[in-house]
Amino acid sequence: MHQIVSASAVENRHGVEMLKLRQADGTTNTGLMTWEGFGQRPVQLIPSEPGTSFLHVFTGDDDPAEWSVEAVPLIGWALCIDGEVRPVTASGINDSVSEPNDIGNFVAMPNGKIVSCSSWASCAWFDNTEELLSYVREVRSNEAVTSAEEPAA
Repeated sequence: MHQIVSASAVENRHGVEMLKLRQADGTTNTGLMTWEGFGQRPVQLIPSEPGTSFLHVFTGDDDPAEWSVEAVPLIGWALCIDGEVRPVTASGINDSVSEPNDIGNFVAMPNGKIVSCSSWASCAWFDNTEELLSYVREVRSNEAVTSAEEPAA
């Protein structure tokens, strides 16, 4: 990281934005990782308070009453190259899973409050996991209605 002079996005032959790095020695590397993946590289790690957890919302069953939330202990926070702060578990940033585009990621704080760790999320916090699940049911049921209304291709 300390050798990087500049970074830019270039599109590969599949239309994916890849990383182009120019290093201090004058060499250029292209295609090592995606531009998005580069932005999520941590530059600083900050320990989390004991009792903080990353939350997974499981909604695979057709019955929303069966949806659940699972907590994974948080070990810290990563300040990333793109300026975002992301949660870190023993499995990595965001527990090594992709961020749900519809609801974002959430963390349970030691005081029990649920907070969003997605800068773009429409809801910033909840008092408990029941409120979080209610929000997810609303968002995902609206998505189901919207996709059902879209004409078939």
